[in-house]
Amino acid sequence: MGYARLKALGQEIGEEVDPQRVWFRSLDAAKDVHEENAVKRAFREWADGDSVASHIAYGIDVFCTGDEGKSNADKSILDAQNREWLEEKYDVRFMTVRELLSHLQSAGLV
Repeated sequence: MGYARLKALGQEIGEEVDPQRVWFRSLDAAKDVHEENAVKRAFREWADGDSVASHIAYGIDVFCTGDEGKSNADKSILDAQNREWLEEKYDVRFMTVRELLSHLQSAGLV
């Protein structure tokens, strides 16, 4: 999601700047605020994806976030559809900070 979108943006921008340029070197050549914002969103999505992947790899019980993946123009790893998939496929349990605090308090851990 994030990495793939970022690479595609770099390739799109690179076509306009220098077709031989490596895609990641083209990201700083965004021509306007819209392309700049698209690059920023793609970087944020890449970070979200890496965070979820780390969570799964380390077997962490809860993924704590308030991000619902609604600010990304494209699909987000944290949108409702992908959360459902992550819950079913990888047992990812999403909680907000308040939900986590409530859970810890009810378990007598805080």
